[in-house]
Amino acid sequence: MNTHSFYLRQNARLCYKLNDYELGRQRVITKEKFENDGVAFFPSVIDFDDIQNFLDQVPAIFEEPIYRTQQNMRCRYAIEPETGNSVLDAIDPIIDLSLAGKSIAYSTNLIELLSGLYGENPCLFKDKYIFRSSKAPGYPPHQDFISWPFFPKSFLTALVALDPISEKNGGLSFYRGSHKQGLLTPADGDFHSIARANLDAFEKVSFTMRPGDVVIFNAFIVHESTSNLSGRPRRSFYLSYNAVSDGGDQREAHYRYFHNWLRKRFGEYGDDRLFFK
Repeated sequence: MNTHSFYLRQNARLCYKLNDYELGRQRVITKEKFENDGVAFFPSVIDFDDIQNFLDQVPAIFEEPIYRTQQNMRCRYAIEPETGNSVLDAIDPIIDLSLAGKSIAYSTNLIELLSGLYGENPCLFKDKYIFRSSKAPGYPPHQDFISWPFFPKSFLTALVALDPISEKNGGLSFYRGSHKQGLLTPADGDFHSIARANLDAFEKVSFTMRPGDVVIFNAFIVHESTSNLSGRPRRSFYLSYNAVSDGGDQREAHYRYFHNWLRKRFGEYGDDRLFFK
């Protein structure tokens, strides 16, 4: 256990209490505050040794040729703006390839924290490792909720910092409270960006993170990221969950649906070479 203390729901409202290492004072995050803001920052949730074990395992995965092909649906590539080259940007999912990653996804600290925010047990829905190489572009404002038939409305994502994260190296920014507007784009299951001109009413917030810090955010909160201008990769681990009452364990069903969606989408362009391994 790290130096920051966890105190679980004493009255089903207080979910996390910690010594803030930047402000040097106690900060309390309540379930109500999280529901109002749609995002919350929690330092030192994952022990550094667990982070390092995960980082030590990932290079061996990247070296396997099967994980370096764009036809493997587990792998996502990004285009470097300056060179036009495709670079491996994400492995999704990854915990079946890394015991250390699985340990983080189910760590006691994180599960207890999510239980406090939900008021019930969480179920892991999806997991992905993000490499975000130097010069990798950012993402425009968008929401994570996908209008697929079973997609849980209780979907929360825990962003676990594996490297220091800031706006300089492609960190996320959130439009606080925007999740209360619900889905702001067409409910067609596709990715849609949201014009910044439509977000003036919301405060834009970002978090400087250290390895082991966690930011948890709602599926409907609008967020974006900048390009990685740091000159080095910015690695992070995205773990998404749903409340147990909102469909229970859906991880396998999600990936089956997701892979069928990818096959259909790529098939429209005549590419039938996709596989998952």
